[in-house]
Amino acid sequence: GDGGLHLPEIYWTSEEGWRALTEKAQAKKRAGKKLSRWERRAMERMEFPGHVLGDLRGSTSLDVRRMSEDERKLVHFKRKLRNRESARRSRERARVMKDHQEEPHTEEPRSALAEEVTSCSQ
Repeated sequence: GDGGLHLPEIYWTSEEGWRALTEKAQAKKRAGKKLSRWERRAMERMEFPGHVLGDLRGSTSLDVRRMSEDERKLVHFKRKLRNRESARRSRERARVMKDHQEEPHTEEPRSALAEEVTSCSQ
């Protein structure tokens, strides 16, 4: 499997939706304005379409040293996507732990909490 990795939300939107967002982002960039997070994601999608990304698993350091500049850019972008996914899972785990700590202490077994935290990792 791919370890639960999946493409970011910007790859799920309709073609028209992301194309409009990309055009807006390009106009803002030309005007020297700061892009929103989703506009930056649209620009990334334009540079690295979903069919180019393929498998999001990483490469070894040896492989990366032997790659062309374009291949290396793709590997670094995949790493960025994996890091975003990891951060999303970490935020979800932290939220579950915080919610559990704020609840009045019940006699809920620790295994139930562990199960809930583990489900965030998937």
